[in-house]
Amino acid sequence: MSIKSLDKRIVSKFGSSVSSFARTFIKIKRKANFKKFVVKNEFSRKL
Repeated sequence: MSIKSLDKRIVSKFGSSVSSFARTFIKIKRKANFKKFVVKNEFSRKL
């Protein structure tokens, strides 16, 4: 096992975990924005 192949494996593992984390983060952010939007609409309707 050469150092380069090991490096590549680590990098690809790290990259995939980072991208999955980013996707999850974006999903959470979108949900939060959507909730804010809904709350704002409800609030403006009550006024």
